[in-house]
Amino acid sequence: MVSLSAVSVMRSGVRILGPLSLEILAGEHHALLGPNGAGKSTLLSVIAGETHPTTGAVKVLGWQFGKDDIRKLRESVSAVNQRLIETLPMGSSVLDIVLTGKKNVLAPWWDQFETDDKQNALTALEAVGCKDLAKRAFGSCSQGEKQRILIARSLLIRHELFLFDEPCVGLDFPAREKLLLAVDHLAESNIMRASVYVAHYLEELPASLTHAMLLKDGLVVASGPLEEILTNANLSDLYEAPISVTQNSGRWQAFVKHRS
Repeated sequence: MVSLSAVSVMRSGVRILGPLSLEILAGEHHALLGPNGAGKSTLLSVIAGETHPTTGAVKVLGWQFGKDDIRKLRESVSAVNQRLIETLPMGSSVLDIVLTGKKNVLAPWWDQFETDDKQNALTALEAVGCKDLAKRAFGSCSQGEKQRILIARSLLIRHELFLFDEPCVGLDFPAREKLLLAVDHLAESNIMRASVYVAHYLEELPASLTHAMLLKDGLVVASGPLEEILTNANLSDLYEAPISVTQNSGRWQAFVKHRS
């Protein structure tokens, strides 16, 4: 699904990512963790085809960067992030916002939709628990509802790869749990064949994740199956603090161990 080899990104002569190599296979769902400034959003941007690497080779969903038309790749990758929310028209109905996902446009008046499209949009909203919001103005929805509406928007066409950039930021506890249930549903139903999920807190990780990547100073310092990577030692080294990790029924927690 994703293959990066010796990839780096430079800006103004400063290396902000890499060199790093990684692979994501079908059926894998990766947590991406690291301190602020580690390069997490830059790595997502590379995978999404929005940022071209300074060095290295990138292949995503069979599309080779530098050889293939990356615009086609972008149609197969779903990005759920705050930046996208801010570009969508707040006065449009939730149903119309979901319909923009058919051709990945930013406003409903840029395209024409059929009755079947609207039914598909309602089905997508139902899948994320937001069908009752269909007639509401997008701007009147809560932050958590907007994030789930973005997921519904992605379901209008088949997306192989989902990229979540801190989707739980600003959400209260009930909104966070509804969002995580929606993400778990996508993974368990195989609607989402692979994903990368950026989070600041382990409590924000969905139970469906299978792998983890730890990023520090633009480099992958650990990568592998979730339970092998989310250890006290690895996270303590990552955040340079004495961290204790617990896991229960697929959900994770972490706290700093203060000296007595």
